[in-house]
Amino acid sequence: MTDELKKGRVVSVNAAKGLLTIEYVSNGKKTVVGRTGDTLHSKLQTFRPGDEVSFRTRLTDRGDKLAAYDLKFLYNNALHLMIQKARIENRFSGYLKEVEGKFFVKEIGNYLFFPLQLSRWEKVPSEKVVNEAVAFKLINLDNPARLSAELFSHAYIASYYEAQKLVASGQAVEAVVERITPHAVYVQLFDGNITAKLGGEGLSELNPGDKVQAKITYLSPDKISVEKINEVKKD
Repeated sequence: MTDELKKGRVVSVNAAKGLLTIEYVSNGKKTVVGRTGDTLHSKLQTFRPGDEVSFRTRLTDRGDKLAAYDLKFLYNNALHLMIQKARIENRFSGYLKEVEGKFFVKEIGNYLFFPLQLSRWEKVPSEKVVNEAVAFKLINLDNPARLSAELFSHAYIASYYEAQKLVASGQAVEAVVERITPHAVYVQLFDGNITAKLGGEGLSELNPGDKVQAKITYLSPDKISVEKINEVKKD
């Protein structure tokens, strides 16, 4: 019966083609090919070599071979050991890889791939650093299906460094109202390089294109908060 639930181990992943090969036992050792995105359980699932998975099989459209579908991650021993280490000392070595415009980090010892997570204001890695050695840490440790890599070395856009200086000095920044929704006012900072939600008083008086003086009240690689601090300036 091709639709019977089976268990096996991912032995290889071809990220460029979106395919993976699963080894399993059924009347002797067999392999079957599946698609990395073919899962009913999690659209964010990233499969890696060594993953123990459950799956079902069905005939391909040509009807000449079986293909795996309905893949579900179960566990990965090598991955489990990395997560344990990360909870004590979250620092690993690997190589930066690019597959169809998406970036990954391949751990240097067990060759596990992790999608690279960049902040909102981080530059996309250049071709020069692809395949180069990098130091990284794992994030989303409590959700193995969404584990990602974050580099220790960051290259942010110039406006992010400008914002850091303003936070340190407490100085204001000019903000241009970009759009207004029933629940929020969004402004552009630093010539449109950074967009933020505006807080403060007198927001109901604003219109798209208005310029206000604002103060950055919070800044991190993934979030910025700004508040209006004076009256609207009209062109």
